[in-house]
Amino acid sequence: NNKDYENSLKFLTDLSQKYGQNVNILTQAYTNFIASSNSTNLSLKQRQDIYASIIKAGSALTLSNDSIEGSLRAVSQMFSKGNISAEELRGQLGERLPGSFGIMAKALGVNEKQLNKMLEQGQVLAEDALPKFAKALEEVYGDKAQSNLKTIGGAWNVFVDDFYCWSTCWRIVVFPGKSAIFAEGFNLLCMIF
Repeated sequence: NNKDYENSLKFLTDLSQKYGQNVNILTQAYTNFIASSNSTNLSLKQRQDIYASIIKAGSALTLSNDSIEGSLRAVSQMFSKGNISAEELRGQLGERLPGSFGIMAKALGVNEKQLNKMLEQGQVLAEDALPKFAKALEEVYGDKAQSNLKTIGGAWNVFVDDFYCWSTCWRIVVFPGKSAIFAEGFNLLCMIF
């Protein structure tokens, strides 16, 4: 419904602005993330907390948009399958979000060797483990997350997002139906630079 859509859009815009992430990438990944976690017993708030913890960790580590998107895709796959596999945790998530395996072990109160055995036996359920993982990520990276705004990549993402919002509002409100004028202006700017 419209209210859920507006709340989700505000959630994503806030994440983008606070942590210097591209709102378009966040939006695409969020759609898949929420869809893959719909069958769980987790509330929307819990799922958003998991999502936000990945964004914050990626921002603290100044990961690329692609790495953050890949991390979110890995967690979405974990939700889709129900059980977390070693390949998803070590390979897909761990390659993009360094330290994930150790953080997951800590979150579950086991060492890495025990976690590996649990994963092999299919004992790690996404619905149980990922909220704990999100809290552990928050403990490790939460206070460092806004540091991404001090990087060129983070500042650029905020600039592009703000410019897109401004140009869309300007185009719709001030010059409805005049998209071609904007396109010509941007093409001229590109030719100059």
